[in-house]
Amino acid sequence: MNIGLGLRKEDDILKYSVLGLGYAPSEYDVERTEWMKHGIAFDFAGSLDDAAEKLRQQTYICIAIRSDQISQADIAALRAIRPIPTVILPPSYSAAEAHICAHLSAIQYMRATGLDDVAVCVSS
Repeated sequence: MNIGLGLRKEDDILKYSVLGLGYAPSEYDVERTEWMKHGIAFDFAGSLDDAAEKLRQQTYICIAIRSDQISQADIAALRAIRPIPTVILPPSYSAAEAHICAHLSAIQYMRATGLDDVAVCVSS
């Protein structure tokens, strides 16, 4: 259930939500599990149209795009729906590199906007 400001109520725990685009379905469970360890819900979009629809329905703190095939026009179209920080993660990044990059970007955004009531850390 979305309760505003990128927060979701699940099992009585508030979580920030990140939208992932360009991830292979085989990566969903691994990524979701890793982010959940840090109190962040990771949602996935299978296409740009799916991402646009999800942005219309829910508030996310950022979009993590794991693709080198997305154009500036595509990013602008997503931001036209909702102004949102976007992290581009090349597919050549290892899973650990991608996670660290997106995770630190989400932390920076939360701190810059005052959403610092969640304790997150980067695991090694």
